[in-house]
Amino acid sequence: MSSSLWSLVKELNLFQNLTLPSKWKALKDMLNLCGYEQRLPDVINIGVKKSGTSMFQALFIKHPQIVNSLATDVAGEVHFFDRNYHKGIGYYRSRMMFASSEMLSFEKTPNYFRTKDAPSNMVKDLQDHVKFILLVKDPVKRSISEFKHESQLKLKHANFKTRGFQKSRRTEQSEGIHYGKTERSI
Repeated sequence: MSSSLWSLVKELNLFQNLTLPSKWKALKDMLNLCGYEQRLPDVINIGVKKSGTSMFQALFIKHPQIVNSLATDVAGEVHFFDRNYHKGIGYYRSRMMFASSEMLSFEKTPNYFRTKDAPSNMVKDLQDHVKFILLVKDPVKRSISEFKHESQLKLKHANFKTRGFQKSRRTEQSEGIHYGKTERSI
């Protein structure tokens, strides 16, 4: 959206009395007027896990003509064809960033590679021009990397549980002493 249009919107307080769904609809309408729309992806990175997909995504979307999807998880993945297919293609489109016709829309979910129904659903629901990127890695190195990653996650989870257990063993007296020292030192 051009900066002058946005300035006009702010100056006129166009969003002030609107509900959140109405604000979203108004924003979508304005972006559409400026030539931007949410559309299905042109490029999909389908994996494989622990083969550099996140790094590829980080570098790929730095290009000004490539827009990333609106991820549904912390790893930057949409998970439509593996977890959210039941929500329909409209939901999938809603997870894409606004893009002009000259831009490429990009999505990354490595889990698509190992999801049984993902390929047939992609063929059924996506346009013919969609390009797929498959990153691969030496299977032994990839397995070791995944093992290390999962082990670190379990260790972090175990440490969190242990800290939570230790915290629950604190007493009011020990907390009071702790806070008393803090107050005196201030």
